[in-house]
Amino acid sequence: MKKSITYIAILFSFSVSLAQWTQLQPELLLKPMPVLLDSVHAGVNFYDFAGNIAGLFEDEHHFSLWAGSGIDYTDGGYRLPFEPTIRNDQQYTVRLVKPLTERNIFKGYFGYHHNIDQSLLWIHQNRLSQVNPFVLADSSRGTFVLDGLFWSGEWAHKFNRHWQSGIGVYYNVDHRLKQVFPKPEDRHRDVHFRAGIQNSYRKWRWGIAFRYFDEQEKVIITKYNLQQNLTPVLYKFRYADLPVVLLGKTSEERLINYHGALVAGHFLAKIRNHLRALGNLRYITSSGKVEDGGSSPLPQGTFDWQVWNARAQFSLRKSQKTEWVLRYDFRYESSKSQHPDFSITTGKRTNVTHAIMLGVKQKVKGKSFLFADATYQRSREQEKDLMTENFYDLGYHWASVRLGISTRASKWWSSSAWINLQRYITFRERISGNQYSEFFQALFLNRFSYLSNRSFGIGAGFQVTYHYGPMFDAVLTGQFLSQSGGKEWNGSKYLHNQFLNICLKFYII
Repeated sequence: MKKSITYIAILFSFSVSLAQWTQLQPELLLKPMPVLLDSVHAGVNFYDFAGNIAGLFEDEHHFSLWAGSGIDYTDGGYRLPFEPTIRNDQQYTVRLVKPLTERNIFKGYFGYHHNIDQSLLWIHQNRLSQVNPFVLADSSRGTFVLDGLFWSGEWAHKFNRHWQSGIGVYYNVDHRLKQVFPKPEDRHRDVHFRAGIQNSYRKWRWGIAFRYFDEQEKVIITKYNLQQNLTPVLYKFRYADLPVVLLGKTSEERLINYHGALVAGHFLAKIRNHLRALGNLRYITSSGKVEDGGSSPLPQGTFDWQVWNARAQFSLRKSQKTEWVLRYDFRYESSKSQHPDFSITTGKRTNVTHAIMLGVKQKVKGKSFLFADATYQRSREQEKDLMTENFYDLGYHWASVRLGISTRASKWWSSSAWINLQRYITFRERISGNQYSEFFQALFLNRFSYLSNRSFGIGAGFQVTYHYGPMFDAVLTGQFLSQSGGKEWNGSKYLHNQFLNICLKFYII
């Protein structure tokens, strides 16, 4: 009887479980709401560090039930083109972790999310706005409301004390509706398959993770959504050239199919008693196609996207009171789009980023620690619109300094808080002078202006944890970030963004 109840609980959790948030691509998945950590993460494991399911035994190895909610709120006028004036994302999740045997463990998520985007211009589709240049839009500004469900199931197996493996599946469905005429519907269906393997030998651990994803977005406008005596004005963009304008069209259906794969390799080594090194190399390749017309599809174009990520990190614990960390990150991203009827590349974009971070964690008194880190980043972004023969070449420096304190007030309560300052400096600004159209201004120049006008940023955050023995944990986190532009931006100076993230978690065994 006990076994049957266990299997029923596992089956239920698998069928209604929310996916583990990853950093695969910011626009592919719901924005993650992590518990914010100190600069030096003492408990590195492959499940968190590289998204490898084989590391599940290190991350979770006890039976537990978890429930949580999160709010992600952003507002402000200084933002990328075609982002909403106000964004409010809410998320509610439950999670089950169940060891099946000594060598097998299961983890499942289920969740509901509700997103509101206010005063969003024109564009209907919700995904891949910087990768997919083929845009369906209308002439109105309005609020979009999204409701959706996520679920996932993950299983890890331990062959012996050296080898572990894992597999997982993730599924998402959601529905997004514009609240004003012509009320386009935006539907998503996403499926991800994950697999991983991990090996431990003496002071070395290494692993390989794989992911295949297939995502679909469908935008639908039907005559039943239209208000009496009103006719929509629809636009079809192939990026910055003049759009196709549709007058009096009462129905349209756009289908965006997107698929690809991720492969990652990673290692963790204890070089000496006090020196630890870790590294990660990740490659993503993907492609998509856009079609209109429903049952009689008409190709609109295809697009490709590739990313290389690499990280190397060294941690040195000089004593029981002091720990240093040095980290280097590299990212190369490229995307291009192709004409639907001819073998012509219509646009290209590349971005190269180097970043280095130095952090320290110092015990000051009792169970209190000070932590600080400094980050320097250098980026260069190049974009070419071959339809209008326009381009820009932008390079900028970004620096950030953060200082915080972490303390344990008692065996039940612990907390941390921090502040950080950011500074942007542009070192390269080259842009073509061909002012092709107002659509070119909106889709091409405004992104360049946003990136080149950034100036300052200031932020603060906190984390409070209540731990009651092995039965219950509650974690509350929050973060505030304000950014400003040092030049004119849409007729105003120094407009700010406010960002708030709250996550409340309960662990029950």
